[in-house]
Amino acid sequence: MATITTKFNVGDKVFTIDKETMKIREITVGTVSAIITNGGKTKVSYYDEKSYTESYDENVCFASKQELLDYIEQPIEEKK
Repeated sequence: MATITTKFNVGDKVFTIDKETMKIREITVGTVSAIITNGGKTKVSYYDEKSYTESYDENVCFASKQELLDYIEQPIEEKK
């Protein structure tokens, strides 16, 4: 059985962009979801402990507000 290592764990606070307001949002991870595709790629998502209906992809979740701001300021070609 394969082991999946995630960037964050349940209980961690992360910063992301709210999909509705497009503003910076801090969430506390309540659930971690990992999906492995037929091609072997892994997609990890985090759910806010206050709302288990909206998920945030791991690639747009950051440990600090500054890390998120640095990501936003990168040129598009560097974000891949």
